Amino acid sequence: MPQRAKELSALAVKRLTEVGFYFLGGVPGFALKVQKNSASYVLRYSDAYGKKHDVFIGPRSVLSLSQARGIALELKAKILAGRDPLEEKKQARQKIKEEKKQQQIPNFEKVANDWLKDRARNGFFRNNPEGEIRTFWVLNRHIFPKLGSKSINAITPEMIRDIIGPLWETKTNTAQKALTYLRQIFNWSIALRIREDRENPADLRSALGVLLEPQKRNRREKENHAAISVEELPALYAALDKLQGTSPRACQFAILTASRSKAVRLATWDEFDLENKTWNIPLEHDKMKQAKRDRTILLSDEAVQLLKDLPRYTGQTKVFLSNQMQTLSDMTMSMVLRRLHKKQKNIDGIGWIDKEKTKRTGKDCVVTPHGCARATFRTWAKDDTIGNNKSFDQEAVELCLLHSKRDVYNGAYDRARLLTERRKIMDAWGKYCISAVREKTSQINIKTIIYQYRIPHIKSCNTSLKSFCSLPL
Repeated sequence: MPQRAKELSALAVKRLTEVGFYFLGGVPGFALKVQKNSASYVLRYSDAYGKKHDVFIGPRSVLSLSQARGIALELKAKILAGRDPLEEKKQARQKIKEEKKQQQIPNFEKVANDWLKDRARNGFFRNNPEGEIRTFWVLNRHIFPKLGSKSINAITPEMIRDIIGPLWETKTNTAQKALTYLRQIFNWSIALRIREDRENPADLRSALGVLLEPQKRNRREKENHAAISVEELPALYAALDKLQGTSPRACQFAILTASRSKAVRLATWDEFDLENKTWNIPLEHDKMKQAKRDRTILLSDEAVQLLKDLPRYTGQTKVFLSNQMQTLSDMTMSMVLRRLHKKQKNIDGIGWIDKEKTKRTGKDCVVTPHGCARATFRTWAKDDTIGNNKSFDQEAVELCLLHSKRDVYNGAYDRARLLTERRKIMDAWGKYCISAVREKTSQINIKTIIYQYRIPHIKSCNTSLKSFCSLPL
């Protein structure tokens, strides 16, 4: 049996100054290790393999003998319980190191914002001015609340599934956009080695695809924009014609040109050649961003006349402006049709709805600018009851909608613009649109005069020229 060390007093320990290793007693293995410039309390013990280890307790200059002996007693109790003090210290240091490392790794929201800024800085949104705002809106609305505060390294495919799965059941387009942005953000962070895991958690070809497979069955089918029937289009156009203001005119112009609302809302006067009856939509106002794409719209006489009847304000380049002289918002034209629907429903109990879609969904599907301007035009151009399917070249109809050629070479060889045929189609469409419009009485919009000449005290909206001339100055 090994000899037990005599328990030394504090004074005796203080006198130990020669370099050496001194057992101090009281606790088996408790010792003082004296070196040339220091003296420290340690606890010596043997591991399961008989190898000896020294656990540092603290310097003699800081700890009293009783304090050091108390710590040594606690360490000895751990060893007798089968725990290794050195291993625990190593694990504690590793944990602190990992925590510090995690603190240096940015969270998802910061990485996503940096990714968005990088795209904007390098001109990714050059041809799509609203792209940056719309991307941020999707991230801020659907992604940041759940992933924003999490470390970019801590995000797993399961977390992505919990976001995208429910979205697919209610907002298919938004879910697809969110998934695309997530995949791009993780690819970017992996390329810059911000994320350590080289696997993209938002890639459908990996674990996420397996996790989302059952939920794909619940994916909501994409719905088309509600559109007015071909037969009702002239009546709707006539109803718009009775409304005063710029927004109804924008709706009418979108219908006459079968154009997307964005291109109409952002149109400037320099895009139009009224003499040659053409409208060249700039790349940044188009949905498709191919630089070489033809974006020429051929204007009917009715579309040209509508433009000529619009007021042109000094210093303003936009064609369609709100009463506050601002660009129309993306909801303005939709709201015009909704108000028109409400008014019509009070009259006939039906209103302006997409009857087929309403029957299918069981709820009123109010017509939309996109549906009326494009879907109704496309249906009219192929309507076999009035012979348009034989009267018009259907490829030219697609070009009127600015749809790209659909062939295996993406139009690389076939570059025919079919201008004569497109002109014929748009002229016929213009005449069809206005077929229910009655002859207008000669009136002048007082609001136009107010804005053009800045007459501050006149508040009337619409009146005849005779009434306006009789107003006191």
